[in-house]
Amino acid sequence: MARSKYCAVVELLKERSLLPKQAIAWLAIPVLRSARAAVVILDETRKLITDKGIDALCMDQICRKSGVSKRTLYNAFGTREYMIAKSIREYLKA
Repeated sequence: MARSKYCAVVELLKERSLLPKQAIAWLAIPVLRSARAAVVILDETRKLITDKGIDALCMDQICRKSGVSKRTLYNAFGTREYMIAKSIREYLKA
């Protein structure tokens, strides 16, 4: 949710030409990094669910496999249950 608010603010500032192009590019870097991290986390979560099952899945394993910190993991998804549900939803979409 915080990421979408951040993007909305950047878009509003761009529309009103209140930010130079270099500043806009610099502000977008955290959004791109977190989006990439979310994709990796969801992919690794799906792999771990397939290999070990949902009950055996723990956040430490996901952090190790995806190469992110627990803080990044919880900032991106909030709870283990939401992350698992999102991972399954993304898998079923593909």
